[in-house]
Amino acid sequence: CSLTIGTGNSAGVEGPIAQVGGALGSAVGKIFRVSGNRTKVYTAAGCAGGVAAMFNAPIAGVFFAAEIVLLGTYEIASFSVLVISSAMATVVSRSYYGTTPAFPIPEFHLVNPLAEVPLYMIMGVLMGVIAVLYIYVFYEVRDRFEALNISQHVKPIIGAFIIGCTAIFFPQIMGDGYHYIKDVLAGHGVIWVMAILIFLKIFATAVTLGSGGSGGVFAPALFIGSVIGGAYGSIVHNLFPSVTASSGAYAAVGLGAFLAATTHAPITAIFLLFEM
Repeated sequence: CSLTIGTGNSAGVEGPIAQVGGALGSAVGKIFRVSGNRTKVYTAAGCAGGVAAMFNAPIAGVFFAAEIVLLGTYEIASFSVLVISSAMATVVSRSYYGTTPAFPIPEFHLVNPLAEVPLYMIMGVLMGVIAVLYIYVFYEVRDRFEALNISQHVKPIIGAFIIGCTAIFFPQIMGDGYHYIKDVLAGHGVIWVMAILIFLKIFATAVTLGSGGSGGVFAPALFIGSVIGGAYGSIVHNLFPSVTASSGAYAAVGLGAFLAATTHAPITAIFLLFEM
């Protein structure tokens, strides 16, 4: 995963750390020979700790494991375990990296709720439509690479070559894209660049992971959501400057909305947005 992202391929570290954490949790369950249901809870606890530490977001780590790993189970016996694991992992992570949020952004406000709430609702529908496209493209590209009658070891090289050629013109698609997300959240994005990056990032992520690269889809989802929101916010702010916030506010909301649409985990997305 470090090699994939570090060399510029489009992926995130959050998915792999959830897998690593889940594997550790499962191993602990096997060591102590707990039941199958309890091992599942241990696996979820490992995922919660990994995500919480990586995002510096303990509450989001808890709900990530509850919504995605345990499929919406909120029993006290399992929920308390997730809370403990997430809290301890965050304590360790913060001892090294501090409490600085991943995306420091300006303080945003609703300028005119009557005008802006409908605009945010329309943006939410747009997020859902593009999320469907994102999922479709991801699996379509993966299937195309699987159908190639060549060695499995060559496919990631082809994928990396495609990403490199694309990044010559739009280097923002490389890696997890966090640096560009910060610019968009600060309101410094250019409309036409953000509009193009929506589709290029979808394609780049599908090629990276579909060709066999190691990484996750969380960070690309955050990137895509922020540029959708940034482009949309720039348009509505230019049309209605007196009743709308800056594009950065829409980018921040879009970041969480697109993550919710792609992972089907709305509570996780909401808390993750506030904590990050």
